[in-house]
Amino acid sequence: MASPRTRKKTAKKTATKVEAPAEMEISAEVWGAVNQFRQRCDHFVGEVGRIEVRKSALIDEITAMNNKANSLLRQEGTRLGIPEGTQWRVTPEGKVVIDQAD
Repeated sequence: MASPRTRKKTAKKTATKVEAPAEMEISAEVWGAVNQFRQRCDHFVGEVGRIEVRKSALIDEITAMNNKANSLLRQEGTRLGIPEGTQWRVTPEGKVVIDQAD
């Protein structure tokens, strides 16, 4: 026995033509708002660019400071007589701890 199926009949829609006036114009209020949004977007894009430049400069400063700190620690390791290649660290109190190799 075949299963009963029902089909929905859909009416065909026909597009109705709308006669447009010879010249259409967006209202001054809407056009002004659109232009304000565009100007604000342009401003934000410029601001993001300035933030990216500043971010890059800050990253460069961080890298330079880390390099200086590492250089100072290498110099201190040499002054303390710690052989190059030896693993060592400094505690928060400034004490040197030499890590024992396994």
